[in-house]
Amino acid sequence: MKKNIKILIGVLILFLLFYSFYLRNSNERKLIKKANNIILLIESYKLKNGELPNKLDDIGIKSTEEGPIYYKKEGVDYEIWYIIGFDEANVYYSKDKIWKKSFN
Repeated sequence: MKKNIKILIGVLILFLLFYSFYLRNSNERKLIKKANNIILLIESYKLKNGELPNKLDDIGIKSTEEGPIYYKKEGVDYEIWYIIGFDEANVYYSKDKIWKKSFN
């Protein structure tokens, strides 16, 4: 009986780990797709207006403190990011045109 409970608990833990990994990856895929679309809107705005938008609202994206996508204008460059963990974010740097993981 005790052996069966240990096996059941082990299987349940494995299932929960797999499921949380799958959900995180699925959510991250959605966020990167949304963020890449925002980058296209920002670049389009820049071409049309000769400058970066001051905030996401300027390109028709409602921005909130809760995210999920964040934007920061820094002179002629900008950053886009989203949170993917307790202390981890995925950040796009327009200067380098690359995504990098950032840890706080």
